[in-house]
Amino acid sequence: MRFPAYRHNLSKIICYLLFLIGISGVSSQIWDRMPRVCGQIAARSDNIWCVTNEKELWRWVWGLHDWIWVKADNLRVHNVAVAEDDSVWAVAVNGDVWKYSTNKTWAIIPGANLTMISAITDTEAIGVDAADVIWHFTNDTWQNFTGEAIWVSGGIDGDLWAVNRQSQVLHWDEDGWTEQPTPDGTEIQFVDVYDGGRVVATDKNWDLYLWINPEERVLYTQVRGPSWYRLENPHPNCKQATLTKTNIICVSDTGYINKS
Repeated sequence: MRFPAYRHNLSKIICYLLFLIGISGVSSQIWDRMPRVCGQIAARSDNIWCVTNEKELWRWVWGLHDWIWVKADNLRVHNVAVAEDDSVWAVAVNGDVWKYSTNKTWAIIPGANLTMISAITDTEAIGVDAADVIWHFTNDTWQNFTGEAIWVSGGIDGDLWAVNRQSQVLHWDEDGWTEQPTPDGTEIQFVDVYDGGRVVATDKNWDLYLWINPEERVLYTQVRGPSWYRLENPHPNCKQATLTKTNIICVSDTGYINKS
């Protein structure tokens, strides 16, 4: 898959505006706590997964409004990722990559040893290893991808973002990686992209930032200034955040999961 630059179309613009309207009131919104302590989370659509401090996997079930444990035999998980098609990828504590199938079994995906992964589809993912090398899984094989990063995120439309060891946020387009400077040199540690118009990041002070596509700012008059828009308090101290179509899900500094 080729990771394209962001392109306009009516459906994306409408979804983008709805998302902005939803998060623009974060300062007045109630953050709902989802009763589970986790070390890392992943979400797409309404599919939310969490890795606990005990390296177990749990999945949120909306009908029960609660978490259920996902059986993984002896698999101890370090990092989990969910794609829009509901496929689930995971990195074990030893770096092996696994994929969760529709028959609720786990299968190893050989050829890479990673520290984190981002799921794009059932057949495609991207991740990084301990040496900051980026790896792209496509056509049933792992391939080295340009650049270095400690965290990478692939959107549902192929948009690609990363954070490097210098806490710089990078965006991939047709010409390669481009830095997206943060306000006052804020040190970002995690970034998550839903699509080319929706990106959220957390910094080392646990603050939340939304990336506003410069070409879209004219569509929403309340968002002005730099590309990164800091979401005002009150909000949970978010050490990591991820996006669904309409919500921000974050893990607080105490490990509790909250939904905007």
